[in-house]
Amino acid sequence: AGALPSLEEGGARPSPELAQQTTLQSAHPYKPDVEQVRRGKERRSLAQATIHAEEGSWPGATQLQLRFDAQCCTHEGDWLTLTFFKEGQPVEGRTLRFGGPWSNWPKQPITVPADSFRAEFAFSPLTATTAWGYGVAVTASKRDKANLLAMPVLAQLRLSLAYLGTKCASLLVAAEPVVEEEKENRHWLKSPLFARGLPLQLPPTHSLMH
Repeated sequence: AGALPSLEEGGARPSPELAQQTTLQSAHPYKPDVEQVRRGKERRSLAQATIHAEEGSWPGATQLQLRFDAQCCTHEGDWLTLTFFKEGQPVEGRTLRFGGPWSNWPKQPITVPADSFRAEFAFSPLTATTAWGYGVAVTASKRDKANLLAMPVLAQLRLSLAYLGTKCASLLVAAEPVVEEEKENRHWLKSPLFARGLPLQLPPTHSLMH
């Protein structure tokens, strides 16, 4: 079958301190190898599924997030299979398989605790199709939150309260900097209405009381 775009060269990537993203996709639309069919090769060998495989690895990443393109659509019987790994070991229960119309694909991002993956797209080289194929943005990240979620609940609560107390104490010493939006709307922020509230003498039926 015709070659499909692959992930950027380089194999394993360095440990990400910030999120790193790459795009995994088929040709659009993906098509059978018409030239092989025209040459008259044995139909039996051509009827076997063509498998296009790609891999991505980010040593040190704590999670991979997948966001699928809304145009994802494959011919019936053509499948994209994603297998995830953490430190070289398969992530149990997280092998994903998608195919068919967009209604069969995830609408929301999927997050998997992994640092690498293998994608295999299996499709018939004889099927004439105008299906768009697939496209998925894979974002690898290294976040302390993944380790935080593994802590006991009481330990998480203690850490959160300590952070909240420190934040409040710092605001008592030095307030947060004024942002541009606050500067632009300074005349409203300094209005007596916002500074002191509504005058007590206004009756309940006044328009400002509603």
